[in-house]
Amino acid sequence: MPAARRCLSEQAFVPMSTAVFAVVAGSMTLPAADAGILFADSFRYANGNLSGNAGGSGWTGAWAGGAGASGNLVSAPLVANPGDATARSIQISKNVSATTRSLSTTYASGANSYYVSFVFNASPYSSPGQNAYAGVSLYLSSDLPPVSTTSGNSLFLGMPGSSGQLGFDWQNRGGALLAAASATNYLVLVAITPGTTASNTWVKLFATTDLKMTGSALAATTAVGAMDDTSFSFDSVEIAGEYNSGTINFAGLAMADNPDDAVTFTQNAVPGPGAMLVLALAARFGAAPGSARRRASTIAGG
Repeated sequence: MPAARRCLSEQAFVPMSTAVFAVVAGSMTLPAADAGILFADSFRYANGNLSGNAGGSGWTGAWAGGAGASGNLVSAPLVANPGDATARSIQISKNVSATTRSLSTTYASGANSYYVSFVFNASPYSSPGQNAYAGVSLYLSSDLPPVSTTSGNSLFLGMPGSSGQLGFDWQNRGGALLAAASATNYLVLVAITPGTTASNTWVKLFATTDLKMTGSALAATTAVGAMDDTSFSFDSVEIAGEYNSGTINFAGLAMADNPDDAVTFTQNAVPGPGAMLVLALAARFGAAPGSARRRASTIAGG
């Protein structure tokens, strides 16, 4: 993106930290489907360019743009788990090769509350100066073209600016910034909630290295940073980056109307070893393989 801006399912298994089991007469009950999810993608695609993939829910059409090896790539999972060979992450391009996708609904902040969740990981990287950034933007397609910063009607989440810190950029100025440890997985929750006035919105970013923390618990921690500013709308998502070297990945992107459903989707998309215990219990108590899945209806890649 221009310097003006950056100057600053499938086999998704429930994490043990959030699963509640009822073992009665040889049966096992798993949590209900995450009805609060508004849009999500676990990126469980074949390795290669993200463009052209169309899994998940809450979208219209497929990911587009950023073709070739220089685009955003479906890559190895952020959390190694031999029991879940389909888990993947997105390696954000360092070539300003944006990949975008339209949402099926236009969302307006202000009176509404939304919670965005993902896991983020960055290895040491060198920046080309103030243009360095990598992350995800929520933007309004009719108002803000991809990789443009002419309007404040956009929320960037990830690594803004050349500081190498985790945070967000909103209204063309920085918000939360966390000096994230290198090559470390961070569970990130961004709360978009009503502001101090009817025309304003709060944006707060929470982050933890505890990938098993519930959404409610994470939202109750001290925010890395927060801003209260003019409300905005968005109907599209963009993934883009610009930096010289290093590797920046994220996984399990979701937005819900509550923090728990958003974070649970992310956790299921980035499963840890606890997922294997779920399978073991399912086998022990005779649950059908499909009952160990988080979502009632599955879409490849979502």
